[in-house]
Amino acid sequence: FWDNDMIKIFVLLVCCVALAWASEVNTKQILRKGGRYYLRDDLAFFLLVAVLGIFTGLRNDYNDTWNYIKGFRTDGGLTEFFADPENLNPFKNPLFYFYQSLLKEFTDEAQWMIFLSSVFTQYCFILFFKRYSRRFTFTVFLYFALGTFDVSLGAMKQTMAMAILTLSFPFLERGKLIRFYLVVLIAMMFHTYAICFAVLPLFARK
Repeated sequence: FWDNDMIKIFVLLVCCVALAWASEVNTKQILRKGGRYYLRDDLAFFLLVAVLGIFTGLRNDYNDTWNYIKGFRTDGGLTEFFADPENLNPFKNPLFYFYQSLLKEFTDEAQWMIFLSSVFTQYCFILFFKRYSRRFTFTVFLYFALGTFDVSLGAMKQTMAMAILTLSFPFLERGKLIRFYLVVLIAMMFHTYAICFAVLPLFARK
C-alpha cells in the first residue's frame, strides 16, 4: 500500500496543508492583536520546511535524480573542477558544479548533495509563498496540485536557480538593483535560464 507513490504524495499534501494552515492562523492571530510577526517564532513554518526537505532530500530516484547522483560519484573534487577551464564558463552552470565538487571534498555520499539541495530549495520556495501569498494555505495546496512540487523533485540545477531567484525579490522591491542583479547572476551560474530575471526591473512598478 505504502509503495504507491501517489499515496505518499497525498499524505505529504495533507500534512503540508495542515502545517501551512497552522502557520497562517498563527500569523493572523498575532497581527490581529497588534503584534509583529517574526518568522523565527513560526514553528509550523519550520515544520513544513522540515517535512518537505526530508521527503525530497531522502529520495534516491525520480526523474533525473539518478543522473545527479552518478555525476556526484564521478566528480573528482575541487582539484578536477579548477583543472578544467570549461568549468569557469559562466554559461555552463559553474556554481552548481563548484558546489558539487566542494561537497565531494567532505563526503563521497551523494545523498548529502540531494538532501542539502532539497532543504535549501524547499525553504526558499515556502518562504517566498509566506512573504507574498495572501492565502498561504491555498498557495501550498496549489504547489502540489499544479505539479510544481513534482518538478522540484527532479531538475536540481533548475530548481536551485529558481530558489535563489526568489531571494532577489526583496531587493527589487526596495530598489536595490545592484544586490538584485548580484542574486540573479548567482542564480544564472546555477542554471543559465535565470538570466531572464534581468528584465524584471522594467516591470517593477507593475
